[in-house]
Parts: sequence; structure tokens; C-alpha cells
Amino acid sequence: MTSTTEERVRITAAARALGEQLGDPAWLARLRAEAAALADELEWPDSYQSRPWKYYDARSIDLARYPVEQDESIAVEADDAVTVTTHGFAEGATAERLAQRLGSAVAAGTDRFTALHYAFLREAVIVDVPANAEPASPVRIRRSVERRAARRRRTRSS
Repeated sequence: MTSTTEERVRITAAARALGEQLGDPAWLARLRAEAAALADELEWPDSYQSRPWKYYDARSIDLARYPVEQDESIAVEADDAVTVTTHGFAEGATAERLAQRLGSAVAAGTDRFTALHYAFLREAVIVDVPANAEPASPVRIRRSVERRAARRRRTRSS
């Protein structure tokens, strides 16, 4: 296991490199840098102090097992009443909406997991439901991640 200092140095450098690779606009580069700095400062949740972590010691998480270099795909199933778009943070009206709202509902400093989320954010999924719309079925978003080096596939549905 690596030391805490080594782990934190990798977070900042890896987040910066990811932003450069993805061509972050200025607003996202700022959010990513702030989040990486917070991830450097914040500790993992204490299983003795924080009830949601009562049965798991988050300090045992080895971030080196989760490489930044990975291939992702997002599949969406949605009713016609709902508009779902994925967005890679380019320019335009959607990017302006994201710049105004991303990080406003849940602040990057909420906890270390949230800071890591913003530091390594790759893409946004925007779900627009018009007022008074009654979709007939739930929106399903499936994100698949494949590690480039090991080609191990993981899927998470929400």
C-alpha cells in the first residue's frame, strides 16, 4: 500500500492530466483543480465516526487499482417524453448550462468521494423532463467502463 502523500500527489497530477487530455474548458479545469485539491485535503470517512461507513473502512481503498486511463460508453433508454443527452463538456449552450449548475447541488467539498468524482469527471448525462410530463417508463442510464491496460469490463446501472 502506498503512503497517503504519494496517493495524494497522484490524484492532483492524474486529474490535471485527464483535464488536459479531454481538453477541459476553463470553467471545468477550475472545478477539476479545486476538487483535486480538496481530495488531497479531505480524509476518507471514518467508520467509527460516520454511521453510513459503520461496516466498511474506506481507508482500505487503494486508488491505484482504479486507473484514469479507461474506455467508457453510456447507453440510455428513455421514454419519448424525456430528452437525454450525453455531453463531453464542449462549447455551446449545453456547456454554459453545465458551467452554471455542475457542482452546485452537491459541492466538491462534501466529502473525499465527491471531490474525487469531480476531479475525475469525464462526461455528463443531462436528463430533461418537461413540466407536467408523465413518462411511461423510467430513464435507464448504463455506463460501461473498460480498463485499457487489462481490458476488464465493469458495468454499473442506475
